Amino acid sequence: MPAMMTQAVAIVKLAESLYPFLPGSQPPYAKGTTFATVAECVGVGAFWGGGSKQPAIEALLTRTLEERRDRFCPLMEAIVREGIKYRHRKKNSITREEIKTLNQVIQELQFKIPSLWDPKFLDSLPSTGARSEARPPMTPGPTAETLSGMKNRFLKLQQQEPHRRGYEFQNFLHDLFRAYGFNPRPSFSLVGEQIDGSVELDHEIYLVEAKWQQEPVAKRDLVALEDKVRSHSRMGRGIFITAGSFSEDGVTAFGAGRSIVGIDGQDLYFIIHEHIPLDEVLRRKVRWLVETGKFHYSVAQFRIMCLGVASDKEGRR
Repeated sequence: MPAMMTQAVAIVKLAESLYPFLPGSQPPYAKGTTFATVAECVGVGAFWGGGSKQPAIEALLTRTLEERRDRFCPLMEAIVREGIKYRHRKKNSITREEIKTLNQVIQELQFKIPSLWDPKFLDSLPSTGARSEARPPMTPGPTAETLSGMKNRFLKLQQQEPHRRGYEFQNFLHDLFRAYGFNPRPSFSLVGEQIDGSVELDHEIYLVEAKWQQEPVAKRDLVALEDKVRSHSRMGRGIFITAGSFSEDGVTAFGAGRSIVGIDGQDLYFIIHEHIPLDEVLRRKVRWLVETGKFHYSVAQFRIMCLGVASDKEGRR
């Protein structure tokens, strides 16, 4: 993966790790430490743009690395220091596991901050312990060997000519769904329309549309799948999968109150390269759809919560 793409992915992961440490902003006239105040204290306040919290953290990290790289480590130390105070007041202390995850992601950006690796510091933090053991029984996912093979297939897809690549992409997704026990049905035709397939998750059926294209997926493609889903059943749902991205304007125009969820190329990266369980990804996306009406919930926003699930599945094989 190119260096710039590697850094971009690491920044998304770091932003998600830092997300629960501090609030993005305070209500009017309220006082307290936020990402904005910490950034100001270490000299990069101009890089905090406000708005949605996750994108604002990503922008803060990106601009600090690009324009004030010397302030990156002080920024991380300040966020952790103030985050510990903030979370303690909220009776939701930062854990040893959260800091260890944070350190691993920081290393991906070619930094290592001694104060955050100090054994005495780590030992002073509470541990989540066996919290994951309380999860209900789950069906083990694919083996590491199977996922490794899927990763190699996905990489080879990028080298194929466009027409063949689209066909092989559908086959790849069919095998990925089958590996997770989704009982996939391959491409089929009805009168006047073509459907790339369907899958079953938690006794619900989802129609699947898959595209491998250079340009971002536009509103018309999303509406086409939405129309298929609603014309088949009022209870139906759909999954739109692209190896690329969704057009920001298209997503906005598509609006809320829909019946489909989206998986983009970055989501696929986390699913395939980091072994984020596909079933957990879809459950979280569906819940987000039901709760907010929005069809695309990026894996980058919840990947760390899924890593424990992946470890559980690995341990239960």
